[in-house]
Amino acid sequence: MAFNTKQFEYKDITLVVGGEEIVGFTDVKFKRARDKEFLKGRGDKAHGIQAGDVEFTGELKLWQSTYEKLQDKAPDGDITLLEFEVIVMFAKKNTDKISGYRLSGCETTEDELGMASGDKKSEIALPLMFLDRKKIV
Repeated sequence: MAFNTKQFEYKDITLVVGGEEIVGFTDVKFKRARDKEFLKGRGDKAHGIQAGDVEFTGELKLWQSTYEKLQDKAPDGDITLLEFEVIVMFAKKNTDKISGYRLSGCETTEDELGMASGDKKSEIALPLMFLDRKKIV
């Protein structure tokens, strides 16, 4: 029996932001975090773990030209006022394995531009917060 160790590869990611497929990105991250704390009582060990609210955050790292296309869609050119949806699709080359996620109600929390001496391109990191993450495939 052959064992296939083929993994998802960055080069096979498809990113759709605000309904448009994006090729000018170099990084995409997204996470779900749940606030938790120990339930303490008698003794020196916790008796349980209590769960609280869930928060969704992430980051997109875009070429400046891609960032400017998003900025053009923003109210008054302020990308921190833009709400959009992100779809991230992962595919395994030469297989039929696909995994996808929809990030809804995305907004960026910062809008920082810059370059340093020796940079070959301008990349803009957009920290995200969003309302929900759903697995779609």
